[in-house]
Amino acid sequence: MKQVWTTVMFLILLVMVGCGTTEEGGDAILNQSPYNTWTDSIRMYPQRAQYYYERGKLFSQNNDSIHALTDLRKAISMTNLPDYALVLSSFWLQHEQPDSARNVLLPLVQNFPGNQLILRNLLMSYFDEGDYKNALVVNDHALSYDSASSGNWYNRARIKDALGDQASATHALERAYVLDSDNATIAYDLANRYAEAGNPATISLCNHIISAEPHNQKKPDPITIMGIYYENTGDKAKALACFDEAIAIDYTFLEAYLEKGILLYKQKNYTEALKVFELSTNIDNTFADGYFWMGRCQERQNQIQEARLNYERAIAFDKHFTEAREALAQLGK
Repeated sequence: MKQVWTTVMFLILLVMVGCGTTEEGGDAILNQSPYNTWTDSIRMYPQRAQYYYERGKLFSQNNDSIHALTDLRKAISMTNLPDYALVLSSFWLQHEQPDSARNVLLPLVQNFPGNQLILRNLLMSYFDEGDYKNALVVNDHALSYDSASSGNWYNRARIKDALGDQASATHALERAYVLDSDNATIAYDLANRYAEAGNPATISLCNHIISAEPHNQKKPDPITIMGIYYENTGDKAKALACFDEAIAIDYTFLEAYLEKGILLYKQKNYTEALKVFELSTNIDNTFADGYFWMGRCQERQNQIQEARLNYERAIAFDKHFTEAREALAQLGK
């Protein structure tokens, strides 16, 4: 239903833009701050694409899609510069229109074949549609121009993951980390991958992340990742200790509650697991995973009505929670 509504809204948007309902000075908002400065400049120099571009960026930043699209399309029709294409294509990507983003970007690739920002947006236009093979082609092209870009290797890891090639994804992520070890996103993703695989390198990588943190800003994330590693390598006691330490660092860190509760559930300690999941939903009463696992624990303890209620809560807070829907359908059978 959400996708249908998005499509309908964009059809309305395109009709309004295509009809040319606004003229300089004929639309009140164009003469209001902060847009009026650029509107005055456009009146004086209507052939300068930059003025439409700058005003379009302002509208985009202020979430005025109709005016933003009008100005950005006007600017790019006058001068098809990479900067203009990047802003307009980013606009389309943000509004879940990857095909429209490609229409802006593809004509520029031939003239600016090594422009990494253009290639990044083009890659995302394919990736967002699930066209991972074409995304990989663009990534190959980007790496041929800049193989020292950690972003290019990180994007490769995401694509390889989506294609189910875990070994290549890990290799790409390792390359990204070597190139930019201070990038927290890359470091955490690699640490998580190592932990899930039971790779001993998890511990040294997490310790490196911790050592880079300010002493007064300790984070629960790397401790939780170490807990996942210990669980996957069979050391349940150390795993629980890590999850408890992460919760002590930040009692609102839901991931640690989730990992601890699931570990207790796997150990068939349903009573204690239920307490952990209850705490998580007390911290965030919209936490769908917490309600789902409460339901799992209650179902194991033959508390069918309570389990049903929590599965329903999980679905209410996450309408795409397939496991919760399946558990609810099987309840009592």
